[in-house]
Amino acid sequence: MIPWTDSVKQSGRLTIYVASLAGTWGHVFRQALHEFNVLCSGHRLGVMITESKHPPEDDAGANISIQTAGGTVSASYGRASRPKEFDGTRLHGLTLLFSRESGNGLEKPFIYLPGTPQVNTPKGLRPAGAGVMKLIAVHELFHACGLENPDHSTDDLFQGNPRVNAGDTAAGDRILIGAGPKQMPPLYLGSSTAKKVKDLWAR
Repeated sequence: MIPWTDSVKQSGRLTIYVASLAGTWGHVFRQALHEFNVLCSGHRLGVMITESKHPPEDDAGANISIQTAGGTVSASYGRASRPKEFDGTRLHGLTLLFSRESGNGLEKPFIYLPGTPQVNTPKGLRPAGAGVMKLIAVHELFHACGLENPDHSTDDLFQGNPRVNAGDTAAGDRILIGAGPKQMPPLYLGSSTAKKVKDLWAR
């Protein structure tokens, strides 16, 4: 876990700039942002995220940037630049977390969502449904709160390797919780993940 800088932590609020979202992602992301805030409020996690029209800059703009991608992605902040290969067809996003050399805390996350996430079905690969896409986005928003890959859970929306129960159509796609048979949506936030976020944002 990486705590945010004190000034941001005390505000209890993060802002996010939508750089570019392909296809249906624009609509799905806004649903995901709403659901993220509902979960944060319901669990009293101490943080909310709102949209910003200002792109992130070194000392200004939004706290977070989000966009769809596939292939090589690269984000830069301060003197650091971080290129990474990213598969735009998998059911995973990628969040790059940047802190300054001074070590005062997390300052700029850059979120990448898979441009064309695909589900494997008995009839072959097809685009993932909106419910699966929403989970991917909410998962990455929790990374932007300061959670890292070692913080992944096994029993809620913050699973490291979600398994999909493919529906007859994309609208019927569901994500298994742990070994099953419980499924999402609706999205479920477990007590372990909630505690980690509270520990980062408690004021």
